[in-house]
Amino acid sequence: MMAQPSVAPVFPPFSVISPQFITPEPLEIIVNKYPGRNLMITDINHTIMFRVKECKTNRLQLALLDANEKPIAMLQKVTLSFYFLNHSCSMICF
Repeated sequence: MMAQPSVAPVFPPFSVISPQFITPEPLEIIVNKYPGRNLMITDINHTIMFRVKECKTNRLQLALLDANEKPIAMLQKVTLSFYFLNHSCSMICF
């Protein structure tokens, strides 16, 4: 009996926020940092795709905005404890 060639599984694209933010091919982006914790994400043609702005009411929160500055999501700063740091926690902190 011959061994079957192993084929990597193919996963369909998925969206965490909304399907309109899925692209069928890889995308090159530029991230520019501005005063405070404000970011602007553009494509290679410098077309604004997203902005990240610090919330005026809570400095621990950031707002993810689309190109028209419409809110998409709120991002919260996460403080990791010593326990999580020693157990390979893979959280993204802002």
